[in-house]
Amino acid sequence: MKILATDIVFFLISVSYKLPWTCISSLLSQFSRDYGPEVLLQLNFAYFFPSIPILVLQTIFNERMDQKLGLPLGALVRFVFGLGGLSVIMSFFPILASTHLSLLLTTVAVGICYGAAFGTSYQLASRFPASSTVALTTGFVSSGPIVLVIDLWVKKGTYYTSHGLSALCSWVALITSLGLLAAMLLIFSNTRSLRMGSHSQHVEIRLPDKGASKFSKAVKKNSTRKSLGDTHALALTSNPDGVSLESMESGESRAHSPQRDHAQNTSSSAFSSDCDEKQYKKNLPMHVLAWKVAPAAISIFLSVGTSMLVFPFFTYVQSTGLFGERLAQVLFYVRLIGDIVGRLLPPFLKDTTAKELLVWGAVKSAVMPMVLLSIFLPQMTHLRGNIKCNKCRWQLGTA
Repeated sequence: MKILATDIVFFLISVSYKLPWTCISSLLSQFSRDYGPEVLLQLNFAYFFPSIPILVLQTIFNERMDQKLGLPLGALVRFVFGLGGLSVIMSFFPILASTHLSLLLTTVAVGICYGAAFGTSYQLASRFPASSTVALTTGFVSSGPIVLVIDLWVKKGTYYTSHGLSALCSWVALITSLGLLAAMLLIFSNTRSLRMGSHSQHVEIRLPDKGASKFSKAVKKNSTRKSLGDTHALALTSNPDGVSLESMESGESRAHSPQRDHAQNTSSSAFSSDCDEKQYKKNLPMHVLAWKVAPAAISIFLSVGTSMLVFPFFTYVQSTGLFGERLAQVLFYVRLIGDIVGRLLPPFLKDTTAKELLVWGAVKSAVMPMVLLSIFLPQMTHLRGNIKCNKCRWQLGTA
């Protein structure tokens, strides 16, 4: 139950820092009408480019901040800056983004706050079960349907009125504030474990199934004795020569039973094997490591790169009359739904290896030129027709 509650909190955190940008980009039809079709490309630059240096700086300064403040307080400060900043910006967004330039500057601020919250959320998720990371990625793509529901509920007509836009942004600010409260609750309820993780050496021991079973029984046995008054714990302590597993007992000394010795020997052997594996990975040459991660890196680059390349040009698509001026917004939500479906399909297709995902990335890249042609070819044909028409008029006029 506690793990489920933690996953819900991470889901809400992820929704809250992704929701403002999803809200802004969902207004692409309205912004395109006011500032031209190129505004969506400008918004993408304004949002993504500032968040990149923020994430880079976090990798450099997060550890220093956590050493001074402790991980709980450091993460809290970053969440207040990130999620709190997003909540304030969205509360006053209709006022802050009243002109073309102010819209871009406000989007820059949204990107900076997003970067701070995004990096901190994954830093904390690494200290919880793997399901927490899954909850973050699920919340990341769930912001689209949430904005769609608010959009259908609030908007009357093709475009937002000033009152409707204020209502949309108020809902987004409220959900973002709930995400901040969830992050604060997560930190306050796990302060002790987070503080230990940031100030003491923590070593994760991955044991084989049989060894892990026997070792867990030994730990459970020791925990039972502790509850009866006999304090006993297994701890990992560091020394200049390496890391050793020691047994610390207070109170009456007891002779080790054969079962306990066997469990400790098994765990020590597994720990030694784990250290050897980590040392081997650490000593891998850079070109070998690059070759091993290349398929996964290329597949991510192809998938994310094609999506980011096509999306800014939705406002250039000429409507055939089916959706009218809503066409760009319809394409936006179709893309979000496709993103969600695409994240759910790989487990069913059993395409979970990097090389298999690389194939799907290549397929997506192959489709991209057709999408771009469908966007720009009608405009080129229309432009060519106008040139021929003007040429004919010129010839008739001179004849």
